[in-house]
This record gives sequence, C-alpha cells and structure tokens, in this order.
Amino acid sequence: MGKNMKDWLRFSVAFWHTFRGTRGEMWPWEDGTNSLAMAKRRMRANFEFLEKLGVDRWCFRDRDIATDAETLEETKANLDEVVALAKELQAWFFEAAVGYKKKIGFNGIYAFLFDTVIKRLEGFF
Repeated sequence: MGKNMKDWLRFSVAFWHTFRGTRGEMWPWEDGTNSLAMAKRRMRANFEFLEKLGVDRWCFRDRDIATDAETLEETKANLDEVVALAKELQAWFFEAAVGYKKKIGFNGIYAFLFDTVIKRLEGFF
C-alpha cells in the first residue's frame, strides 16, 4: 500500500515491560537496586533504546520510572528528579528526531504534528 509499518501502526515502547522486568533475563543496565541512580540509568537506557529503534513514542506509569522511598515526600522528590531527567532527555530526543526528519526532507502532515507535539510537551513534565 506504499506505507511503512509505522504509518499503519503507531508503535511505542512500554517502559515497564522494557526496563523494569526483574523476573526474567537481567538487563545490562540493571544493578539490582531500587535506587534513584538506577532509576536515572533506566531512563537513559530508555532513550538510547528509542533512538536505536527509531521509535518516537514511549509510555510509563509513575512507579515505573521513579523509586519508592520511606516517606511520601521522599517518593515525590524521587519522581520529580526522574521526571526532570525525562524532560531533558525527551527534549533532546525530539530535537534530534525533528532534525533528522528535516534532513531527509520529511515535511508532510506528520512533521507538522510532530512539531506541534513538541511545543505542547514543553512544560508537560
């Protein structure tokens, strides 16, 4: 039909299934802890993975990306810190993706929507 698979099906990467599985094969970025440093390592691995696959979507639940702590305040602080990193990485990721699409001359409706999504994501996290 002349379309790529990604034009027919909108792929995304589910953070939980890709980066939080602990009952099976161990991932090379996992150190076995539930630390804030490990949460940040997972987030960086997520965006590296997205870039390598060429996937421009991902999804998560709050407990997927940040670690629980002893108190609700500490748990919220962990989430805030990881969200700040995700926002930084996502901004870089979308900038790189838009640059690539412009480089290859992709300027259809998807490019417009992509730019619109980027603008809307500013301040989302």
